[in-house]
Amino acid sequence: MRKKFNYLDLFAGAGGLSEGFMRAGFNPIAHVEMDLAACFTLRTRMAYHWLKEKDDLKPYADYLQGIINREEFYDLVPDRIIEEEGDFYLDSCKICSESMVIKRNMRHSMLRITVSPK
Repeated sequence: MRKKFNYLDLFAGAGGLSEGFMRAGFNPIAHVEMDLAACFTLRTRMAYHWLKEKDDLKPYADYLQGIINREEFYDLVPDRIIEEEGDFYLDSCKICSESMVIKRNMRHSMLRITVSPK
């Protein structure tokens, strides 16, 4: 059995790099993005991949065709796929000189980043 590697997508944008990682069999742990439109795209793609695993892409096609709206589409996907909450801690982070506390709240953005003093 092949080991499935995890990844964290920092500055994810709309998720192009994540698409490649997921198609290669990697497991997304989280996406860090502050742009709301990009976050909606990331959520939609996570929902797509979950539906694809379940071999049920009809809801995705319905969403793309405007038969159902975004909220109706997201309601068809388990909360754990697009609305998880949790804390991640990155110490000695290379992208800043202070510790970063990442608060995940996917209802408003994929990840909220707060810099906290050491």
